[in-house]
Amino acid sequence: MLLNRKGQGNLWFGADYTINLYRGCHFGCIYCDSRSECYRIEAFDTVRLKETVFTELEQEMRIKRRKGVISIGAMSDSYNRMESSQGATRHLLELADRYGFGIQITTKSASILDDLEILKRIAVHSPVCIAVTITTFDEADRQWIEPYSSSTQERFRALEALKKAGIYAGITMMPLIACLNDSQANLTAIARQGISTGIDFIYPYPGVTMRDRQRDYFMSKIQVHRPDLIKVYRQYGDRYEWLIREPKRRMQELKALLDPQGITMSMPVIIARYKTSRSNRQESLF
Repeated sequence: MLLNRKGQGNLWFGADYTINLYRGCHFGCIYCDSRSECYRIEAFDTVRLKETVFTELEQEMRIKRRKGVISIGAMSDSYNRMESSQGATRHLLELADRYGFGIQITTKSASILDDLEILKRIAVHSPVCIAVTITTFDEADRQWIEPYSSSTQERFRALEALKKAGIYAGITMMPLIACLNDSQANLTAIARQGISTGIDFIYPYPGVTMRDRQRDYFMSKIQVHRPDLIKVYRQYGDRYEWLIREPKRRMQELKALLDPQGITMSMPVIIARYKTSRSNRQESLF
């Protein structure tokens, strides 16, 4: 079974189904939760295609009585270095268009624009929501925190192109990590450029989760690039959730910047807006 059915009330963009087309990821993000032992992905930096994607996916989608929104990119970014040769993400999108499914994608790659025309076709008949993750405005920091992902400005340009095409799109601002990317200056810079590109939402998480191998990898990179923060992070010990400094105030300040622009930070509002709005699909039809 490739498509995993989500229960009612699922709050990750209201997905009805989830799928991870690839195992592992080459972006090298120092905080990635998918490195954790519970996911049983060895050699995480090596990307592998799930063998049954091309043999089973169409059959599963064809026989589903309930359509709905398929979410991809939660565990491994679907626009990794293998996608240009394997085309698994494009294959899924073509099937979604053929069988009437909506799509939600979370990515750090500007390569999503390679599939813009397919996304536009899906948006004619079904909900489409794209979340581009942006955590660090400063490019020098991005180069070691998320070393093999698209640059921050490439991601903003992707968002601008998506919005010009009429796609519901916004920013997942997560994770935010204490003393690393949680400054008000960083949050404000991301939000202001997001506003200028016409985004529909910003969904932040004022912290990061840390487990076993994930924590070890994170600390090894901090030791190299920001050894001054080692003592700060050791204070969290084995805690699962590491919240940023003054999380409530940071989120209130971000909300105050976004609210006048009609940009939401609420997941229920994001879900309601992209699932119920028919304006773009109607314009495409006529």
